[in-house]
Amino acid sequence: MPVDKIGVSGDSRIEYKTATLNGHNYSYLLSQPKSGEYESTVFLIHGFPDLSIGWRYQIPMIVDMGFRVVAPDCLGYGRTDAPDEIAPYSHKSCAADIKALATHLGETQIILGGHDWQATLGKLLFPEPQS
Repeated sequence: MPVDKIGVSGDSRIEYKTATLNGHNYSYLLSQPKSGEYESTVFLIHGFPDLSIGWRYQIPMIVDMGFRVVAPDCLGYGRTDAPDEIAPYSHKSCAADIKALATHLGETQIILGGHDWQATLGKLLFPEPQS
């Protein structure tokens, strides 16, 4: 059985989108069920070195499960800005950008998936409650 994966170009199941987040231009993939209705939004954050299309095997499966999927090119990768200064690349700054993208898309809660270095963003986006 062939693997269902997103094509690198010309695949109608994804849209290439852009947004300006905290002063940086981000590129991201957006995919959702054909009905336009979805249960939640899943953000897939790539690791080092990679691109959003690295999630091409997972996106169709997650969409088929009834979720909207957002896979950004992280700062410095793909079609997203690559600032010369170092501060925007901190985990805290990158987490703020992902939160801004979620807000841009009208989400107050997301399901976060990540690998490699970007998996640590979850701790910054969803810190342990302070007692």
